[in-house]
Amino acid sequence: MLSIHVDVRLSGPLWQAAARRAVLLRYRADAMSEIAATGADMIRADYDIHHRHPTGYARSRVSAVSDPERAVIGDGGIVYGPWLEGVSERNRTTRFKGYAHYRRTAQRLRREAPAIARRILPRYLRALGGR
Repeated sequence: MLSIHVDVRLSGPLWQAAARRAVLLRYRADAMSEIAATGADMIRADYDIHHRHPTGYARSRVSAVSDPERAVIGDGGIVYGPWLEGVSERNRTTRFKGYAHYRRTAQRLRREAPAIARRILPRYLRALGGR
């Protein structure tokens, strides 16, 4: 199964206060979930742009699954997912080298994840008694 793993690390003075831990853990989980959902949307949009003969099935299988510890964007385990991505053995012997939807999205998410996490931060700061 193809997937992108999202990991959010918290550091700094807010993280040090034990009483604030529950709010910050909720923020961390929600930030990961938001980043993963954004990544799944990016992959679906990439399918719309790059596929020459789309059937819609592979695009419809893209999903983001989150829990408090991690978030994963996957293709639902479709058999030809690795071939579409370009990481299958078969890509080495054919002209088709794959679309690299997940690779491009992972690179883009590395750049955009901090801004996504910052965008939802104010509601948690309010819960902590901040602005």
